[in-house]
Amino acid sequence: MSSTFEGFEHAVCAAVPMASVTSFHIGGPAQYFIEPRDLQELIRLFARCMNDGIPVRVLGGGSNILASDRGVSGAVFRLSRMTGISRSGTRITCEAGVPLPHLVHVAEQWGLSGLEPLAGIPGAVGGAVAMNAGGKHGGIVSALRSATTLDRYGLVRERPAKRLKLGYRHARLHGEIVVGAAFELVEKDPAGIADTRRSVLKEKAGTQPLAGWSAGCIFKNPAVRGAGNLIDLAGLKGERIGGAVVSDKHANFIVNEGGATARDVRTLISKVRRRVRKAFKIGLELEIEIWN
Repeated sequence: MSSTFEGFEHAVCAAVPMASVTSFHIGGPAQYFIEPRDLQELIRLFARCMNDGIPVRVLGGGSNILASDRGVSGAVFRLSRMTGISRSGTRITCEAGVPLPHLVHVAEQWGLSGLEPLAGIPGAVGGAVAMNAGGKHGGIVSALRSATTLDRYGLVRERPAKRLKLGYRHARLHGEIVVGAAFELVEKDPAGIADTRRSVLKEKAGTQPLAGWSAGCIFKNPAVRGAGNLIDLAGLKGERIGGAVVSDKHANFIVNEGGATARDVRTLISKVRRRVRKAFKIGLELEIEIWN
């Protein structure tokens, strides 16, 4: 273990396979895998990385990442231990490591509506804010009121949602890490909220391979038509390279059916892009992150 992390052995592991911490179940070892217990420990560990010139990446729930087969150099921070959540009136405040499905469940139990359109979206709150998670039923932007961020100098600040310039699967964070978020919701009957959540989940289960190993939607939807529809029309459903296959259920999902490598997925992504561009003169933009 590097002397950089002396005194923090409880929070730092070496050579953790990215396949074990991502929903794609793909990827070689992270040089350092760091799980701080709280914000202050995160600040101290982050500062040590900055001081020693160790590259830093932040992993949310691992649901939007394709990691290299050879692994990831530097430090991968996962905020999975930072899971505080509280309520004040109709506002919920939580730390970045809270799983998004758990936040949806807690809001429902408290009779607070506004997050149920996010049902079925995996990952953690920090990543969901950073990528402005959402779908056809709505997104996190409608309920988000502020995000707490950490910059490279160790400064923590609360940023109103309107200043994040939230766009399609994007928030303008200027390299800052989301460490918490606040949501303003509306009081409603928990039973009605549950009905909406179940309806959203039922529709997704019927149209998306939720049980498969995937990273969710691979491509952003172009303005003219959904990416999945374009890929389907290009005849690519079921297209396979190694253990990676374009889902028969939703063509914007690539599923690891066992033994898929990052190279398999990247090659399949390139093939899909070429075929869609040839057929429709449309370039598909990645929604997932590729960690080389």
